[in-house]
Amino acid sequence: AAAAAAAAVQPQEERAGAGVSASNSSRTGASSGSNTNSSSSSNIWDPPIGKLAKPGATRSFPGKGRGVFWPRMPCLRCGCPWWQGEDWDAKCMRCGWDCESDGYDDNSNPLPKYAARYRTFVEAFKEGKTPEWKGKAKK
Repeated sequence: AAAAAAAAVQPQEERAGAGVSASNSSRTGASSGSNTNSSSSSNIWDPPIGKLAKPGATRSFPGKGRGVFWPRMPCLRCGCPWWQGEDWDAKCMRCGWDCESDGYDDNSNPLPKYAARYRTFVEAFKEGKTPEWKGKAKK
C-alpha cells in the first residue's frame, strides 16, 4: 500500500520539481525545514515541493544556469528564493540583487526595514509560490 501511495505522488513531484535536485549543501543561516505543500508549481521561480523542498536544492534555469534554493533567505528585492550560488556574494537568479551589502544582518536575519517584506515572501513559499515580480533584472 505504501508503494502504491508513493507511486501516486511521484508524477506530481516530477512535474513540479522538474530540473530540481536535492543536495547536502548548507548556507549559513539556511533553515533545515522543508516545505511539504503538495500543490503543483506552475512558475519556474516557485519553490520545489515535497521532498525536493530542501535548502540547497538546485534547479536549472534556461539561459541563467544553476540556481540554489534558499527559502530562509529570499531575495529582498523580488522575493525569489533561488540564488546563483551558495556563497554570500551570490546574486538572485531572477533580478540579480545581492544581499551581501544590504538586506540581511550578520546572523542571516532581515534588516528591520525589510522585515515585513521578508514575512510576506516566506508566507508565499509556505503556499508553494514565489511572489510575482514585474521589475527588471540587473545586468
